Amino acid sequence: MRKYRLSNQAEQDITEIVKYVSKDNLQSARRVVKAVRQTCKLIGDMPRIGRIAKDVGFKELYYFPIKKFHNYLVFYILIDKMPFMVRVLHAKRNIPTIMKKWYGGN
Repeated sequence: MRKYRLSNQAEQDITEIVKYVSKDNLQSARRVVKAVRQTCKLIGDMPRIGRIAKDVGFKELYYFPIKKFHNYLVFYILIDKMPFMVRVLHAKRNIPTIMKKWYGGN
């Protein structure tokens, strides 16, 4: 049984990352997918492994870098102690603005 869930938006983020990476290197795109799965499984096994996204301003929102692709971050919340991955974003994006639109409704 999987110990985490992905939001529709997180799945869409992963698809967009894979499309972007595969333009230059299909093998790297496959490695990204594998790394995302491994990272999500790790978070599922140890839900509080991530850091709280203080910069974003939501004390319940965690993030954790994707294994071997540290420029990409998995953002998640805990629902009944199970991680719910809400977004997967590149670290150079305007994360506070993106997350406030998703998480804060602002």
